[in-house]
Amino acid sequence: MGTLIRHSTPAERFCKCSLALGFDSSEDVARASGVISGTPTIAGGLATLNGTTGYITYALTGNEFNSAEISIVIEFWPDFDTDENVARMLFDSTTSNRYLCYKQTNANSNVLTIFLGNILIASIAEATYSPFWLVGQRNVLQISGTSTDTSAWLNGNLILDADATAWTAKTPVTFYIGSEHNTFKRFDGKIGPIKVFKGLLTAQDALNFYNKNTYAYRENYAFHLPMRAQEHDPTNTQTLDIQNSNHGAFGAGAAEPTKNSGRGYYYDGGDYLLIADSVDLRIRTNDFAIGVLFKRTTAGTNKALIAK
Repeated sequence: MGTLIRHSTPAERFCKCSLALGFDSSEDVARASGVISGTPTIAGGLATLNGTTGYITYALTGNEFNSAEISIVIEFWPDFDTDENVARMLFDSTTSNRYLCYKQTNANSNVLTIFLGNILIASIAEATYSPFWLVGQRNVLQISGTSTDTSAWLNGNLILDADATAWTAKTPVTFYIGSEHNTFKRFDGKIGPIKVFKGLLTAQDALNFYNKNTYAYRENYAFHLPMRAQEHDPTNTQTLDIQNSNHGAFGAGAAEPTKNSGRGYYYDGGDYLLIADSVDLRIRTNDFAIGVLFKRTTAGTNKALIAK
């Protein structure tokens, strides 16, 4: 999994999530190719920006927005109301390849402006979106569109309905958080998770994001073995399944794998992990998927990773 989608869930990646940015720490931002300008506070999943000097940029691979269908979801806590006479940018991207959203000034009627594929999609009237704008509180904006059909929701409320403006996909290589691409229009407040999907999210998705009730697909797992320290059960020589109690038992007696300090185990070629058969593992007779993260320490004799 790439660093640019590390803050996405498996279900979100299934729904074509192509960019997922979080703000756990400065190190977390740097790990995802982010560069912090000014002195914003980065902690607890939020970037706190002062409206004058702070913003964040990310280097993109070029594959995050190149889709005829795009959906963008951003959480933010504004320290300003919609009638403040300052332009405030939520996000922007490379010149001539712009995807952006910002609140304009009094002279421009405080409209909320949206660009997709470097095309002005809409300037949403203040009277349309301001009733749902929460100062100093969590807001969730979802923009979802394809050419000639773009909609937007603020906190689960429709503020742009099937705009007919035509646009085509672009490939920005830089993404700006809390600033325009030329470093103007700085955001004042907190910005939280930002996610981009190469597909169309719906009105129900917008409501689910706002209610924090999105993509609860863990119940679809037959088993889920995170292999973290909290799931390590040395007494019973097993690692615990956090989904359906299909715990993985270590084989080969005293030669069981060694627990890594973080996640996972070290196998020396003689030990193994056994997930016993169960009703849960028999219900998926047609469609199923298995995901395993591993790193080989030698290019020698092949070993079975999964066998049945």
